[in-house]
Amino acid sequence: MTLVCEEDLGGCPKCGGSIVLSDGPQHWGHCWDHKTKWYIGRNLFSVWGDLSEEQHQDVRELLSACQEVEPLSLNEPIPGAAEAAALAADVLRKATGGAV
Repeated sequence: MTLVCEEDLGGCPKCGGSIVLSDGPQHWGHCWDHKTKWYIGRNLFSVWGDLSEEQHQDVRELLSACQEVEPLSLNEPIPGAAEAAALAADVLRKATGGAV
C-alpha cells in the first residue's frame, strides 16, 4: 500500500500534511510537525482580510521559523510512509504477542 499526498495545495515532503496560513494576501502551506512551509499563491482566499494585524504578525513569526521546501503534489507518494507503517505494524504485533 502506497500512501500519497491528499492535499490539493501541496503537502509536507516528509508527511504529506498541510494547513494553509495567510500572511496578508500571501498564502502558505505549512506543516506543524516538521516546521516546513511552501508558497501557494497570492489573493486566492479572502479570509486574510478578516485577520487583525496581531494575527498577521503571529503568522509571520510562525512562518519565519519554518524551512521553505518544495511541497509534494496531489497524489504524489509520501517518501518512507509505507516503510514507517510496516515498522509500526511490526512493533504492534510484537507488543501484543501477535494478537493484532
